[in-house]
Amino acid sequence: MHDELKGYPLLGSIQNDVGYGFIGNQAVAAVANPLKVRTATMTTGYASARGGVENRLMFAPSAIDFRRGVQFLIHLAPPVLLIGYLARYEYVATLAELLPEYSGIVILDPVIGNANGLYVSDETASAIRRLLVPFAQILTPNRFEALLLTENMHEQGIGEAKILEDVLALGPTATLITSWQRDTGEKRIVNIFGNAYGQTRITAPYYTAMTGYGSGDVLAAALATFTALGASPNIAAVLATAFATLSVKLSTPYGYSTVDPIAVHDLFKPRGVYDKQATAYAYAARYEVETAIIPPLDKPPARLRGPGLAAAMQQAERVGF
Repeated sequence: MHDELKGYPLLGSIQNDVGYGFIGNQAVAAVANPLKVRTATMTTGYASARGGVENRLMFAPSAIDFRRGVQFLIHLAPPVLLIGYLARYEYVATLAELLPEYSGIVILDPVIGNANGLYVSDETASAIRRLLVPFAQILTPNRFEALLLTENMHEQGIGEAKILEDVLALGPTATLITSWQRDTGEKRIVNIFGNAYGQTRITAPYYTAMTGYGSGDVLAAALATFTALGASPNIAAVLATAFATLSVKLSTPYGYSTVDPIAVHDLFKPRGVYDKQATAYAYAARYEVETAIIPPLDKPPARLRGPGLAAAMQQAERVGF
């Protein structure tokens, strides 16, 4: 890397592209660039717009071209590499073969499906679990994907602590499970985070006025961006939740109702809080993002907000959380 480029982090991204809206690599650039993080991307497929839009153009690179693109990206040696939507088994197999040549932080957003079903074939979903999850330092599945990856789809009432433990048992050092719970009555959405130091429940506003397509892509992009800026995984998870929540709130008809990360930058300016847990959590709380330690067994959680925020943060930091 040339000396003049070292002032800004480089974030690699391997996922899909759209010509209109904020999905995949477009979400990454929209989140990262205004925060002075440069990006280098490889596409897993191009479409004129998000899925479900009629008359859109779609095409994908051949397996040979995909390999060349990934090799080129790995050669650039970005400190953080985000892997998102992979539509083909061949792409998964190629990444599994080439990732041993990469020495940075791998963040895997296993875009497999949601409660309505799979986005990819059974073969591809299985390959992501077997071949790619072991390479990930940070994993960002949604609820459906977390249950599928851990073979808990038929478990009734599985708890937050248990699902986090099961995901971490697959190999990553940290995981953020998105949309674990949605409370339409209270208009709150719950993400849950876990690593070796503890587990956290992250609660944010649940905005439903606009559909907000691409919120998961923006959340993964924000987590990768804050990681590239030096945030620890738990700080990155909280800040990313706040950023993604705001991107849903600010959704417009642009991009056929995709979320709007560009507008978020007018409000969300977390410079200087990436390495300070208490400060980062307090900053996210400005946007109604509440953080609580997930307790063992059935002990009530301690809310990390309001008058007790500083003391609770100090306690969490003493135990390395």
